[in-house]
Amino acid sequence: MNLQGTLIMAAISGGGFLMMGAYLEWLHRRHVDPLRFPNKELAGDIHQTRIVTIDCVPDKAILAARDAVLSLPKSKVVRMAGRNLEARTGLSFRTYGEVIAISATTAEAGTSKLSIESRPRYSITEIDYGKSYENVERIFAHLARTHAVSLESASGEAP
Repeated sequence: MNLQGTLIMAAISGGGFLMMGAYLEWLHRRHVDPLRFPNKELAGDIHQTRIVTIDCVPDKAILAARDAVLSLPKSKVVRMAGRNLEARTGLSFRTYGEVIAISATTAEAGTSKLSIESRPRYSITEIDYGKSYENVERIFAHLARTHAVSLESASGEAP
């Protein structure tokens, strides 16, 4: 192939990559913008963590977290051992499912800290259109409706 043909193919490929990137960005915004949660700048990361303080002892806090997880669509608790909970969500257009891990620890007298983590089920997932973000924010919102809850930290990071 000559130089001119190579340059034409490179231009076509580059244009295709730009269009695909724009399409993926549009899909992400389409799913994240309507959500009424704070910290939307974190929604681009597929690994989401929230640390919250809740106004009950750890054993009751993990039960409240279980109820919050079960309020998510297509979710089920896979394992609950002591003050740790692992749940999964099912397949959707946005992802192949997520793994949600929650652990409860004692904070001060009568309060607990919950660590809420959501990540894609498969490690090869590169984009989830804000699904993990939505999971942790919905769990936090559900807990806030039933208990006095305060957000300690919010982070999103790619593993």
